[in-house]
Amino acid sequence: MMQIASTDDSVSLLRDGDTVMIGGSNGGHAVPETLLEALERRFQRQNFPQQLLTALYSRGAWESRQMRRLVVGESGLLKHVVCGALVDFAGNSACITS
Repeated sequence: MMQIASTDDSVSLLRDGDTVMIGGSNGGHAVPETLLEALERRFQRQNFPQQLLTALYSRGAWESRQMRRLVVGESGLLKHVVCGALVDFAGNSACITS
């Protein structure tokens, strides 16, 4: 039986080291912003989960401001980010340094 879970309930299932696939489309459309916000809230409150492997399915996921905040601002949340291209809103190449 299919169940619908809240975003907070969904991110409560994540454990350290899990892989999270984040989709979207060019222009940042269809990116699960509320899910990313719930993930950020949980990490800020509990410092958990840590060291996630995040796979960005499309360039659009990187164009999400929320995704950028998670990648750049939450030290320890993400271990690796795997994607095809990182570009900013103007279409310029972007770079993440640690």
